Amino acid sequence: MRYLTIVVFIFLFASCKKEGEVEFVYPEAYLPVYPGSFWDYTNGERSVVNPNYQVHWYEKSVNSTEVSTKKLVPLWDDKYVYGYSIYQNYPNYPMKKLLAEDKSSWIVHQINGENIKREVVSITDSVDISLLVNSIYIDTTFRNVITVVEYVDSLGVNRWNSKEYYAKGVGLVQAAANDPFSSTGAVVYKKLLRYHINK
Repeated sequence: MRYLTIVVFIFLFASCKKEGEVEFVYPEAYLPVYPGSFWDYTNGERSVVNPNYQVHWYEKSVNSTEVSTKKLVPLWDDKYVYGYSIYQNYPNYPMKKLLAEDKSSWIVHQINGENIKREVVSITDSVDISLLVNSIYIDTTFRNVITVVEYVDSLGVNRWNSKEYYAKGVGLVQAAANDPFSSTGAVVYKKLLRYHINK
């Protein structure tokens, strides 16, 4: 009995977080923003993650003094990343959820009383891209890609403004823009060219 008590005590002691210790928020499978990672796109854009996790906290709601607990999070293109969400410093919606691993929709903010939503429209898409590896282009097919659209709620999901494609273990591989009031069709404005995940 005494041996069991000692084992339980050691287990509890080892699993307790030290006071003042800040919890890490690690990257997710479809948004692997590990410190030191980068992505280059065909439009000349380079997306980078700061080489170190950053301490961050935020106000939970507008006109409130309640703040979140301090956490160590990746800093990706000057955005603090909490799993699949980024801190957007918007009073009613401080966190913007970028994607989910299931088909779902959610509000990301409001403009003039109109809800702006994001929705996962597919979790099984394929995207073909020519990646630049050691100065050679290699045709690559990403499978089981999560496709997310952003749209004005009153217009509906089929009249989306932006569409993003996320591949597991890679992140954003393609993005398109669309004018919901035009019949000209969507334009793919960037595709992944090269990347490095510093895992």
